Amino acid sequence: MNNSEFWRSLANDFQSARSGFDFTAYRTYFNFKGQDSSTPRWTLPAEKFVLAEFDALARRGATKLANAPASNLTVVWLEALWEEATTGPVRQAIDIVARDEAAGIMHLRGTIQNVLRASATLCRKFEAEAVQSEFERLRQIELQERIIDSVNVEGPIDKQQSIDNKRFEPKALRDRYLAHFPEEKIKIRDICWAAGQHYREWKRWLAGELKDGSTPDLAFRRVLTSGKRPAELKKLPRPSKWE
Repeated sequence: MNNSEFWRSLANDFQSARSGFDFTAYRTYFNFKGQDSSTPRWTLPAEKFVLAEFDALARRGATKLANAPASNLTVVWLEALWEEATTGPVRQAIDIVARDEAAGIMHLRGTIQNVLRASATLCRKFEAEAVQSEFERLRQIELQERIIDSVNVEGPIDKQQSIDNKRFEPKALRDRYLAHFPEEKIKIRDICWAAGQHYREWKRWLAGELKDGSTPDLAFRRVLTSGKRPAELKKLPRPSKWE
């Protein structure tokens, strides 16, 4: 579901958009013997400028939903709201428009009131889940680093464990560094460029093939513990074909 900052920003945008212009969405569909049997049709009775604002924000949110189909992203977001409205703690009423009891078919209409507010609330839910996920990921990295530190202080139990921990440590540093920039895609070759080391040395370092304290080891650690982007450490742009 992406990171918490994305959902926090989107929730604020939905809240800003709803000032005095919220609306109700209507979902009509057929149910055959207890199972939805048709593609739902959504009706959004609102001013064009309100719908334009909602459409842009809804599509932005839908792109981050897991397994979102390659279809109308606004409908994907509306269906996410509908799922929350019908399975969440506060459930919306569903009206029966028509019924054919002999055939077991019902024509139903559901509503989502205050769509913009509901959207902001859903974003807050996703934000909370992302915060929890980010916290657990960072705790796991910290735990792994403490295990490594304890091994380094107390000494390895055997030779194989020593090799495994040396190999693992660079990956923990890499993961922690990348986690500091959740909204950005930091390129590994840019890290290498900032460290003044070639990509082949990076692969050897991750694989535990380089000695602790070697020039490449110290160079990569300097970048990954700096808390800075590669471009902040080395102003000169990386040549496009540099390896």
